[in-house]
Amino acid sequence: MIWWLIGGLLTAGGLADSKIADFQRSAARDIAAVLDGPAKRVSVRVKVDGLFTLPTGALASVRLQASKFSVSGIPLFCDASRGKTAKIGALNLELSDFVLRGLRIEKLTASIPGCEYDLDVAKRDKIVRLAKSGAGPGAATVRESDLAAFLLHKYRDFETVQVRLKSGHAFVKGRGKFGLFQSDFYVIAKLAPRDPRKIDLSEATVFLDGSLVDPAASRALLDSVNPVMDLDEDLGLHGAFDVAKIEVVEGEMRLVGQARIPNRPE
Repeated sequence: MIWWLIGGLLTAGGLADSKIADFQRSAARDIAAVLDGPAKRVSVRVKVDGLFTLPTGALASVRLQASKFSVSGIPLFCDASRGKTAKIGALNLELSDFVLRGLRIEKLTASIPGCEYDLDVAKRDKIVRLAKSGAGPGAATVRESDLAAFLLHKYRDFETVQVRLKSGHAFVKGRGKFGLFQSDFYVIAKLAPRDPRKIDLSEATVFLDGSLVDPAASRALLDSVNPVMDLDEDLGLHGAFDVAKIEVVEGEMRLVGQARIPNRPE
């Protein structure tokens, strides 16, 4: 994947622009191989500060751009390194129009500093194993129609779901099974992080079959659906993103927080 490119740069005899371009194209092909989708697009760009940085393995930045793909969870992890490590100034991600475990995401960007990889492995095997990741600013945008499709996918007892996002609120209506009964529901709520990796409907007003329900019934319904999105369990992110705030504007919600490359699960 992307790390093979860096290993090649470390062992290359020549560093002409054409040689670096060859490595970038090779890395893009390797990344594309682990992403699904007939129309997927992937590009990789590596920046070095100068020839003097190559013996140390230091890289100024790596930028990965990809779009029109699907993936079942984060495909990249950190592995603990026992060898000498080298630094990557910034790992920049620019992803758009992709599906992550049933949720279409309009756009995701992140700039992750403080990454390190095992230099000995890179020189010996011509691959790079990421050993450490810092955390940097990230943001993901989801459109209302894609959130509705995700909720319908997640909650099997829902027959229909429609979502309207505007003015800081989510307006959710549909039909579903609650206990032994089928009911039309309409919920007006805010989307809020319960913790950095779980998103709830909060401060909600709930209607069932056109009637406003009492607070106890409202709490029971919300308890049955919250969290509406669990970034680790639902999306397979393994701690790659922490939500600090949620911005809801016309037709979209934007998750703002910190991104990282997580350690490989044991």
